[in-house]
Amino acid sequence: MAVIFQRAMKRLLPPACALAALMAPAAVSSLEWDFAKTAEDRVFVDVKPTPSRPGVPAGAIALDIGLFKGAASVRAATFHLKIGGDWLASAQVDAAALATSRLRVPFGNFAPSVGEKPKIDEVRVSVWRSPSPGAGRLVVNSLSLAPASEIAVLSGPAGSWMETLARRVAATLSRSRLDCDLHPSVSAAVKSAPRLVIVPDASSLPDADAELLAGFVRKGGRAIIYYSANPVLSEAFGLRPGAWQGGQQWCAIKPLDEAVPPYPHHTDNTIVPSFDGSASAKVAARFLSPGGAAVSPAVTLTPAGAWFSHIPPLPSPGAARHLRSVVQKVSPDIACQDLPGPMKPISVTELAKFELRGAWLQNPPGFPGGMPALPEWMKRYGLNALFVRREALGSGDVGVRRFFGMAGKAGVGVHLWLNAFEPASDGRWTVPHGGEARGRRVQELLDSIPQDVVGVQLDYVRVPSDEEATAEKMEDISLFVRTFSRMLRRARPGCALSAAVFPTPEAAAKLGQDWPRWVKEGWVDFVSPMIYTESPIAFKRDLALCKAAAPASALVPGIAACADEASPDRDSVRAQLEAADALKGVSFFALDWALGALCGYTDVKP
Repeated sequence: MAVIFQRAMKRLLPPACALAALMAPAAVSSLEWDFAKTAEDRVFVDVKPTPSRPGVPAGAIALDIGLFKGAASVRAATFHLKIGGDWLASAQVDAAALATSRLRVPFGNFAPSVGEKPKIDEVRVSVWRSPSPGAGRLVVNSLSLAPASEIAVLSGPAGSWMETLARRVAATLSRSRLDCDLHPSVSAAVKSAPRLVIVPDASSLPDADAELLAGFVRKGGRAIIYYSANPVLSEAFGLRPGAWQGGQQWCAIKPLDEAVPPYPHHTDNTIVPSFDGSASAKVAARFLSPGGAAVSPAVTLTPAGAWFSHIPPLPSPGAARHLRSVVQKVSPDIACQDLPGPMKPISVTELAKFELRGAWLQNPPGFPGGMPALPEWMKRYGLNALFVRREALGSGDVGVRRFFGMAGKAGVGVHLWLNAFEPASDGRWTVPHGGEARGRRVQELLDSIPQDVVGVQLDYVRVPSDEEATAEKMEDISLFVRTFSRMLRRARPGCALSAAVFPTPEAAAKLGQDWPRWVKEGWVDFVSPMIYTESPIAFKRDLALCKAAAPASALVPGIAACADEASPDRDSVRAQLEAADALKGVSFFALDWALGALCGYTDVKP
């Protein structure tokens, strides 16, 4: 009887694969595209969002993404909100954001502002064609209106410095496994009823906004304030700000929490306000001087929150761990997801497949032993090429020759890293026009090259970033590269010539860099497209465009250890190395604490 029952049930039940499909979340929308077969710039689908819980105001849209294929074919995704029958607000995310299973887009990211309690009828989800058109598919399992985050970050007007810093804070929080919403004003941030408000730069906060924040704190809210000596906020925090200190070179921040290691802050000068704290104020971190001494307070905790004496640092793993620690101390009721386990360091074996394994060095390193010990450190990393500024080599021919000797013994080739054009006092420069001006500048550069370098790399061989190159300027730049190449090879036979260039031919051309031509004509031996990103998807997309414009033997892409706003983790760098397989090599920006952290060397000082 039991056997008969089992056979009957077997006929009634679906196969295991079908059962799994029935149990999987049903997709609310699906997008498919093949931009290689259409002239359209985008495909889109309109989705009716699931409302937030009754009585809980929405502060973001949240997507559960079931599938994202064909990432290289997508430049970006946009979300448009239909409010009151009209499409009124939009927000954009990089294609890499779709690779996560859970995507949250706060209302603060939409422009124009959606107001406090928008009635959202539909959300239009669009994907946009990339310069490498192809096919792909996006499956959205659910799209809902999510409650406002417990952490509100002041972002300021679109395109402002405050917005740049706010996105840096948001990236740091995300790496800390903490959600946040960006808000364009203090009033919008406070009205969202968060537990914690973060102000990325309070140095020029209007008095009315400072009063509003102080009132929020007095009513039991908590705040994290960066870079301020505002007397109203200082009083609310129980601090007494002193005079602004002059520009000082700090190399790291040392948290007093022993579970959080020192991490870098800036490579440029930072102005910090000095202050005295009340009895309830406690220093939570100090700046480290270049010599490694713990000096003035970098972070102070008070009953009102945390006071950072600097602007937000880049979202490095160390900065993320520290900010998470501070948030937990300031507002322990905020929910924190568990951090992932440690990622495997980048190994020498993973780099060995490349002929050239380089790194840029702008300043003398913080490694034990300084410049004399640098070649052995590079050998330990598995690196064999150093792109270095002349000033980092120090003064005196004897010391420079000794360094080249040590580099040679360690198997490290030294490439002098030069700015092609001389900047004026305002930081701008003029591209030499005419043979006489070109020849004069080329000779100046040739005269600065030490005898034992194995190569020269030209940087800033373009127009300034806020200028768009004309056809004449592009030709002038190409003629400069040709002239430099010919004169270098006559003066230094066998010396390699390379150029650091913008990461795609299209972006480079706008600034006068016709680097595919430089490679084709043989004027340069290789180029280093500076593809500085945390996203493996974005790296692969830009690299595909480079590979279409130049042979693999002429490409040495730049990978960020910590560059611009990019501070990728080990797994992201590992994926970028895999994407660069079969190329001549790779080079890291820069040879410092960040590269040491990626390779697992904890004895490198920040």
